[in-house]
Amino acid sequence: ERQNVQTAYADCEARWRSARAYLMAETDRVWETAGQPGDIPTGPRADLRLACTHMTRVGADICRTLYDLGGGAALFEASDLQRRFRDAHAITQHIVTAPATYELIGRVGFGLPTDTSML
Repeated sequence: ERQNVQTAYADCEARWRSARAYLMAETDRVWETAGQPGDIPTGPRADLRLACTHMTRVGADICRTLYDLGGGAALFEASDLQRRFRDAHAITQHIVTAPATYELIGRVGFGLPTDTSML
């Protein structure tokens, strides 16, 4: 019944849907490209990696918001919120979705010399 919880929930839902739509659009685009002869160009690979990183970071932010709304009860090991919070933040440290991804994608976007082996 709390207005701040309802507002936060709606905001989280919008952010989740937006990030998911972006990820699915990039996945579809790269999948279509993968079905064509030749290698997948750097641009679409970078775009997909950016969408993955964005989705992961938005998901972790959403978990943080929900964890905060859970209050003290979210601290306990028996709480699903604390487990989801840890899992969501753990994946933000993976090499594919870590903060360094933004530098890599920025370099590609600016056309700077870039090691694209991780795309």
